[in-house]
Amino acid sequence: MKQSKKKIRQLSRKNFWKIIVYSVVGLLFMVLASLSCIWDSAHILAIHMVRLSKGSIMYNIVTQKDYPCAYYDIYLFNITNGDAFLSGREKKLKVEEVGPFRYQEFRTNTNIDLDVEKGILKYTPKIDIRFIPEFSIADPRDVELQMPDMVMLAAASRASVHAVFVQYFYNIAVKTLKRRPIHTTTVDNVLWGTHNDAIMQVANTFLPGEFDFNTFGILHKIQNSGDKNFVINATDEEKFKIISFNGEKGLPVLGYGTHKQSRCNTFKDAYEGISYPIDVTKDTPLRLYHNSLCRLVDLEYNGTRSMDYGPEAFVYKIRRDAFSNTTETECVCHLPKCINGVTDLAPCFYGAPSGLSNAHFLYSDMKLSERLEGMNPDEEKHGSEFLIDPKLGVPLATKFTVQGNLIMGDVSFNSDVKVFSNMVVPLLYLKIVQPEMPEYFKSLFWVVYVLGPYIRYASIIILYSTSFLLLFSAFKLYYNSVVTTIQFPAQELLIAENNEKCH
Repeated sequence: MKQSKKKIRQLSRKNFWKIIVYSVVGLLFMVLASLSCIWDSAHILAIHMVRLSKGSIMYNIVTQKDYPCAYYDIYLFNITNGDAFLSGREKKLKVEEVGPFRYQEFRTNTNIDLDVEKGILKYTPKIDIRFIPEFSIADPRDVELQMPDMVMLAAASRASVHAVFVQYFYNIAVKTLKRRPIHTTTVDNVLWGTHNDAIMQVANTFLPGEFDFNTFGILHKIQNSGDKNFVINATDEEKFKIISFNGEKGLPVLGYGTHKQSRCNTFKDAYEGISYPIDVTKDTPLRLYHNSLCRLVDLEYNGTRSMDYGPEAFVYKIRRDAFSNTTETECVCHLPKCINGVTDLAPCFYGAPSGLSNAHFLYSDMKLSERLEGMNPDEEKHGSEFLIDPKLGVPLATKFTVQGNLIMGDVSFNSDVKVFSNMVVPLLYLKIVQPEMPEYFKSLFWVVYVLGPYIRYASIIILYSTSFLLLFSAFKLYYNSVVTTIQFPAQELLIAENNEKCH
């Protein structure tokens, strides 16, 4: 009997540590499997990689010198009936679009300061715009068009709201200079402007403070719109949200800091478009701000789209009434009479009577095209679309189209330009296109959305299976070493005692 009890104790001690190890490891694997069901490790790793901290992908992009950014596909409106329109023989101005002429923005951020504790990033962008010939129809210096004389018409529109003597001197100036409101010019001159134009000098003499330019050109303005300080949020939850621009939390030129302050001119929910927060939902408010556009544009959720490399992208569009007169856009109108479908651009574009609209006046008041021929708005060609990965907040594709126009007042005081009275004259439209997604980003998305789920589900199955196997082995060892061993020796002891009594 004493030998059997000793055997039980020895047998239990032999398997004790195996039972402990199997049980602990089995329970650990079960916990890991359960956590894998709740947390996506690939997603967590990707968030870590696109965070705003030193050494991350996004930080390297922000700090990279001469980083290639958006393409600008530019289409200009060539006038085909200039003489007939000016003479009054034809009442409609006929235009045809010519393009694209592709340029690309290269950006270098300076004065970079990342404060991890406060969760903010400061930088000053320097912009360089370069011509991309392989995606353009021709060299812009070689293409001549019939275009409105933008300086002449802008000066006339400004003079129309001033005293008669200002209009009188304007008439003398254009007669002396022999300027015509529609002239032959090159695409390059339209985009980059003419330095120290003679009418500019006259206008600045008789209308001091009205104009803020020596060179009048859309690309010249965009390229020189830098040297402003951005402060953005660096936390994952509000990554790249604009906190302030040039020291202001809104746009003073649109009334921020005055009694007209509102969401319209405040950087609430505003982003530059470089990136967006993680875990965006369809109810997350997103607004876009580009310094050269002089306004904030609300993005509207418009469904989802599957991408070849994995993500189910959220599709956003700018609101159809983005350039209309609403209570949410009232801060952008400084005209005596606001025009439905055209946003006043003058505060940010040299003070010239200019305006933004959708290309070909898409979604705008039909009256804008009544005196024009050749405007053919098409959602596919002229609409705007933003594809954003909702989990990581990375912009996957961007197409943002805006049109630049001259907003003419009553210029009947001048016989040469009176045919343009109270007319919105289209000049060009700009399609801002995001470059192709870099391969390392595509690889990251493929891991997160394609390979990641397979690895995740396989690891969950393996962890659960191994966990159950280890726990079963521990139970079996326990049963064999304790329950069975106790049961059978007890029977043997009982038989032995009976045998001793018989003897």
